Amino acid sequence: YRDLVDARIKVLYRQQMQIEAQKAIRQEAQLDVARYPTNTIAVLYFENRGSKRELDPLQKGLAEMLITDLSKVQSLKVVERIRLQKLVEELNFSETNLVDPRTAPRVGRLVGAYRIVKGTFFDMAGEKMRIDALVAKSKSGELDGTSNISGEVRNFFTLEKELVFKILKDLRIKITDDEREAILTIPTENFFAFLQYSRGLDYEDKGQYQQAIDAYSQAVQADPKFSQAKSNLNTAQKTQQIVEPAVSTSTQNQTSNTTSSTKGTKTAVIAPQAPPPSSAAVRENANSIANRAGSSLGNIS
Repeated sequence: YRDLVDARIKVLYRQQMQIEAQKAIRQEAQLDVARYPTNTIAVLYFENRGSKRELDPLQKGLAEMLITDLSKVQSLKVVERIRLQKLVEELNFSETNLVDPRTAPRVGRLVGAYRIVKGTFFDMAGEKMRIDALVAKSKSGELDGTSNISGEVRNFFTLEKELVFKILKDLRIKITDDEREAILTIPTENFFAFLQYSRGLDYEDKGQYQQAIDAYSQAVQADPKFSQAKSNLNTAQKTQQIVEPAVSTSTQNQTSNTTSSTKGTKTAVIAPQAPPPSSAAVRENANSIANRAGSSLGNIS
């Protein structure tokens, strides 16, 4: 029951982030980055500039790891990946747009971040790869620092940790021993498992839950100790149970209406469709369900 509630909350959270993304775009002219807290930062998706397309899932996976690790620093406020994802969808942006110096600062402003982290990666000869990243201010695009690291693909997780510490150095942020220890925690040492996990993130963003379940399952099979992959697999399965019955019912209704309209004489009438709910109605309903879900979690505890 707890897993089902968690899945419902995740669905509602995605809906809320979509509403906020639409609102930010509408009010873009009134946004003032100077008022954003200077410790807010957004990690944009990286761009794969190499020849190996099978590494494309790392565009989101690498950003996800950086967000997770930077969030362990208490002095930083890191924008959630789902908030970024919904804005990217509303703007119809690609990974290329996110690393473009002309558009990346705009994304930072719209998600409420004073600074942004963006970058690229590409494969090199000898099973090696290189990651380039930079930290820039959302208002002006002024650089706070640039970093580049390279090494063997099998040491990808070590490279990512090195990149995190370089970013923190560029930001002139001193971390505690506990924070450093937390950042050094590696979710999995299996690169294939992480690649499948990253693929699952992309499928889940697209609403393709069965493909996401398959990808997360492969990640868990490759590394049974990969706890985040297990968690995402469970949530994706529950989300599929929530979302797909609604889609199935909608399809059946449409089919029924179409069938009714084509039977009999030319005077057949198609059943009227209910108008889509307003943003305010969606928000009110989401808040109501979220409150009930929170109450249910309290009862479970």
